[in-house]
Amino acid sequence: LVDYQERLERQNAELMEMRGFLTAILSSVSDVLIVADRAGRIAQVSRSVVALTGRAEAEALGSPLEGMFAEGQRPVLAAMLQAVRERRRSATFECDLVTATGVEPLDLSVAPRLDDRGRVDGYVLTGRPLGALRKAYAELSESHDALKTAQAFLVRNEKLASLGRLLAGVAHELNNPISF
Repeated sequence: LVDYQERLERQNAELMEMRGFLTAILSSVSDVLIVADRAGRIAQVSRSVVALTGRAEAEALGSPLEGMFAEGQRPVLAAMLQAVRERRRSATFECDLVTATGVEPLDLSVAPRLDDRGRVDGYVLTGRPLGALRKAYAELSESHDALKTAQAFLVRNEKLASLGRLLAGVAHELNNPISF
């Protein structure tokens, strides 16, 4: 009985150490990380999800996974979860996460969480917000367009300056014989 108690205490200490390790990982992840059970209920979320959605972690835990996403995206999410469950392989798609300020487009990857017997026990969803990436791309595109416009303006001005110098030379050459 004493040996059993000691073994149980050791396992409990290991479990607490592992829980602390996982908590540290979840708090340091900057991308969206959501862990859901087989029924589609949220089991764990990263701090980045809490910050992005404005919902407390306790409020999110146990709630349906589909409630985190825009209403129009829910059938797509359900179909993706079904496909992941059947194939037991990850899938990637784009969807909209409901945030405190509206919706945030995500590049979302869904991976199956397998139990000891290889059956799908839940899902791990990881995503990267696309809003900042799209904004940076739009700014880059605007800068590129402005650069092309400035380049075309400089080329046109240089052509006009060259034409002006040519005409001044021609006028000078015509003016010399006339003056003579």
